[in-house]
Amino acid sequence: MVQQSDNSQIYSSKPIVMIGECMMELSQYGDDKFHKGFAGDTFNSSVYMKRAFEQLNVNFMSCIGSDTVSTQLLDMLQLEGLDNRFIEVDEKRIMGAYMVQTDNQGERSFLYWRNDSAAKLLMPNKPFKIAN
Repeated sequence: MVQQSDNSQIYSSKPIVMIGECMMELSQYGDDKFHKGFAGDTFNSSVYMKRAFEQLNVNFMSCIGSDTVSTQLLDMLQLEGLDNRFIEVDEKRIMGAYMVQTDNQGERSFLYWRNDSAAKLLMPNKPFKIAN
């Protein structure tokens, strides 16, 4: 970030690339009802960075499947204004998922299904290059 003499800020146009896994989140409410969303540390950070600084070029890098849920994530990235050019699609795997359960005292617990997720294969032994 560059500070101008009039105290306005100019942000660099260089991309910010957040690398990690995004999973489908199922949050339980009621006995048999769930809300579906998307979450993960780097995904959440990407979303909130873009919301806070709309002028930044924020990219999310991950590997997803070619299934319906993965396509819905691509729609969410577009809705949030995140660049998805660094999303790799694995035809044989799907996104990881987890479920949030909250007990009567408000304590949350998590169940994960991600051992075979597409993101586990993100850049294994691949050279990493961003084109200028």
